[in-house]
Amino acid sequence: MKPEVEKKSWSALYNTLALVIFNTILIFILGNGAIGILLTMVEPTPTQDQRIIAHFGQGTLEKVYPGKTWPEIKTLLQETWSRTYLYEPFVQFREPPMEGQFVHVSQAGFRTHGPPIPWPPDRQKMNVFLFGGSTVFGYGVGDAETIAAHLEKRLAKTTQRPVHVYNFGQGFYYSSQELIQFQRLLVHGIQPDMAIFLDGLNDFFHDKDQPFFTERLRDAMSKTSPAQHLQAWAADWAVVRLANKVAKRLSPQTIPSPENNARTITSVIDRYLANQRLIQASGAAHGIPTLFAWQPVPTYHHQPHQHLVQGDLKEHALSGPGYETLAQRLQSTPLGPHFVWCADVQKGSQELLYVDRVHYNSPMSDRIAECLMNGIVQMPTTHMLPSSNG
Repeated sequence: MKPEVEKKSWSALYNTLALVIFNTILIFILGNGAIGILLTMVEPTPTQDQRIIAHFGQGTLEKVYPGKTWPEIKTLLQETWSRTYLYEPFVQFREPPMEGQFVHVSQAGFRTHGPPIPWPPDRQKMNVFLFGGSTVFGYGVGDAETIAAHLEKRLAKTTQRPVHVYNFGQGFYYSSQELIQFQRLLVHGIQPDMAIFLDGLNDFFHDKDQPFFTERLRDAMSKTSPAQHLQAWAADWAVVRLANKVAKRLSPQTIPSPENNARTITSVIDRYLANQRLIQASGAAHGIPTLFAWQPVPTYHHQPHQHLVQGDLKEHALSGPGYETLAQRLQSTPLGPHFVWCADVQKGSQELLYVDRVHYNSPMSDRIAECLMNGIVQMPTTHMLPSSNG
């Protein structure tokens, strides 16, 4: 073959391959874009408050929130669910500051329920710190309807000393994070007259003892090689997301065995009790009495009529048998006057007590505040209520 002919042949082959590769890339990009548009149309990405409204409907939500107009309900849901978390050392994250119509969160990370209260706390007042997860924060209810707000009203009736209950509830928090949260406050010289910890639901949710964003942080820190960066970049392509959705639907679901569940429940309870001892020791070292309470959950001694908003509770499936296990253990090994069992406050009630699948409405928050108040009265450190008004 002559050099000129051979050169033309290679040139034609190169042009053909280049055209094929270009067209393949172009088709992939256009196809990916089309799939992305289709996914957006079929499965749009609404905000969490929009998901709640779409899933439960206006009629149900208006029954859940009697006395509130539909615009007020939408505003409350938007203020509850639209906020993103802030990074916080040692505990990963915390609630961001907020100045809304129904939700107010201070720069220091606690929710308020009235006029602004001082930070650091005024030592002339009776200051109570309340710790817990989103149920303590009061997801789905206004500032004045939280457990902390109701507890402050009840405490104020027992003493002439002005009372401030600081609501340190944080979404997804459980006892391991609350231990660190409490200790960090003590390290910085912030000392209340009493600290109360309301737990149960999220301890079983975090059965592996890992805060909520652990996997995301682990992935972010492990993507250091070019291959890992490429994998992370490819994961955002619509084609890959579609493939992952199909694979997820086709993959069989694994159901833990009863034996594994029993071991996990025992591990969660033991971890909670260890955290409780550490919190109690930290408080005692600073002369701060601590009270611990086990909260009510819709998987234990709960009746369907206490909910209008129905939903799958599979992520909280461990809490039901977990509560049964702890209740049996407490019969033989009570935890003493520093612990109060509030898990039964909904038992036998005919009222509506929840605003969604797990979060309390105002009457339920008040029931829990009453239970906490009973626990405070029964503690040996009743000197924190120096002057009773009867």
